[in-house]
Formats: sequence, structure tokens, C-alpha cells
Amino acid sequence: MHTPLSIALHGFAAAEKAAITHYLKRRLPHSMRVVEADAQLPIVNLDSHEGEGTWQRVAGRQGLPSIVLSMKERRLPLAHWLSRPLELVALVALVEHLSMQRKAVPALADSALRLRYSAASDDRYHDPALRDELFYAPQEYFQGDLARALGLAAEDGRALRIEGGGMGLTVCAGGRQVSSAYRDSQLARLSFLRSEDCLLRPCPEVPSDERLQAADALLWRLAIRTARGRVPHGTSLDEPVGLRRWPNFTRLQRPPHALRIVAQWQVRPLGLLATAQALDVPCHAVFSIYSGCWALGLLQAPTSEAVAQPVASLPARIFTALLGRLRRRAGEKD
Repeated sequence: MHTPLSIALHGFAAAEKAAITHYLKRRLPHSMRVVEADAQLPIVNLDSHEGEGTWQRVAGRQGLPSIVLSMKERRLPLAHWLSRPLELVALVALVEHLSMQRKAVPALADSALRLRYSAASDDRYHDPALRDELFYAPQEYFQGDLARALGLAAEDGRALRIEGGGMGLTVCAGGRQVSSAYRDSQLARLSFLRSEDCLLRPCPEVPSDERLQAADALLWRLAIRTARGRVPHGTSLDEPVGLRRWPNFTRLQRPPHALRIVAQWQVRPLGLLATAQALDVPCHAVFSIYSGCWALGLLQAPTSEAVAQPVASLPARIFTALLGRLRRRAGEKD
């Protein structure tokens, strides 16, 4: 069993510090403990007096991951930024995620823009003691609420509103589009929200000041960010993965290695760990792409026994034709 992650709050007024401490202890009683100094995860109010100087002292000079809070977005090494006024549910979700990872991961603002994966080491995926950490329950996150809303909107033909973490978006009637007033880097924070902290309600009309986007494109990004190198509970790590249809990379963002991974599954289905080994790509990339495909309903059970052969070793004419098809669909080279 892991030792609870130690956390220290810096630069907060006494009342706010007490309120945050109480909320963290109530929501994460077994995942973390609050200390006064020498914490594994400092949480710093950058808007306080000498805020950045405090951050340098407790985190920056020691190369520690940290959480920083400020009115304006800040990008500091190994720091995960949250905006003020602080949404406590977002803080709890981020602390819980870092407690699970126990290592520095890309800052939230940066990962939101680049759609990166978790930075987990491949050793984690082959350690039987950590096997439970490779899975998550999509229905327990905002991802699950969005998927439910899309299904209801398609079935009932009415718009729905999802709100949580001080943000919200509208699922348009028919479930093919969503609208929001937020940038993608802001919507990325929804991946940390728990379903219990979200509200789903009917929406009479789509707000005129919101921007439309394809629903599957948002669900794809949200699923990859929520997964953070994990796969849904019940997924076999060894059963070959096959695709029912291709991800539409003309509309979907394409993270690193995505084309090679989906090409492997289309031509010669392999298990998740075998895919990473055959293609020599990080396990967290394979797991995240699987979770994105799962969210969009792109996966199918294989019809024949898989052979552990990477795509690059296929006959040249087949491989060339396959890449040509992918590039025509994606509109760019891998």
C-alpha cells in the first residue's frame, strides 16, 4: 500500500488554508496528508505576497512537482496551474491524479494544448503490484456525463447542458455537435472532474455566444486526457485489439504514435502490451489511444488469432498502400 502523498499549502490566508485543508482531508482521507513543510507536493498561491519567491523556495529550486494558483495562467517548470477563484473539486481531482502518478507529469496547461499522454514509465505497466492503477471508470468522470448526454440528445432530439467545475457546455439536439464559450486549454480541465460534481439538465436553446465543434472530436480529446495512460475497467491487456472503423483523423487530433497504433490494430490485431512492444512505442501511448477509440465505439472483437508482428514488417506493397490510405484520411504525414 502506498504512503499518502504529503501536501503543504503556502501563501494562503488562515481561513482559506483551513477550508482547503478540511476539504482535502474529507475528500481524500487515504490519498494524502497535509504537512507544514518539506512536502512532496507544495500548493502555492502565486497571487500572495512573494508568491513566486515562495514557489521557488518550496518547489522550483528542488525540482518538485507543484500546484500553483493565480488569477492569470502561469507556466512554471513541473507546475500544474489552476485558476483563482479556486474550484475545490478541480483541486481534489488534480491532487488525486498526482497521488496516483507519484511523479512529475506535464503541466496541465501544456498537456491541454498539445494533447500529450501521461508520462508514466513503462515499468509501471509490467509491475503486477501496480496492475490496478492501469484502469479507470470513464462513467465516474466528466467523460461519462458527456457520453450519456450525447446518447440522450441523439435519442430524444433535444439539447442538454452539462455543468461542473465552474464551467459548462451544451450538447446540441441530435448529439452531433457541442458548443461552449471556452478554449480547448480550458475545457481540458474537465477531464479531472468527477461525475458526482457535474450537473446534467435540459437546455431550451443553444447560447448564441458559444462556439460549435464536432461532438466526437471533443469526446476523443476528453477521453485521452481522462485516461492519462489508463484503459477502462474490464479491458484485457492481452486480448488482441481490432478496429471496427478508422478514427477520422481529418477531424480528430492526432497524438504521437496514433497512426502507427491504429494501423497495427487494423492490419494485425495485438494485445495492448504486445502492441507497445511490437511498435517500440510507450505503453501509455497505446493505452490512451485505446481509451479514445473505446469512447468513440471504434473497437471490435478480433475474428482471428493475432500474430505478434509489427506493421513495419508487413510486405512493402501492403504497408505502402496502408499508409497511403491513412494519409489520405488524415491529410498529413505521420
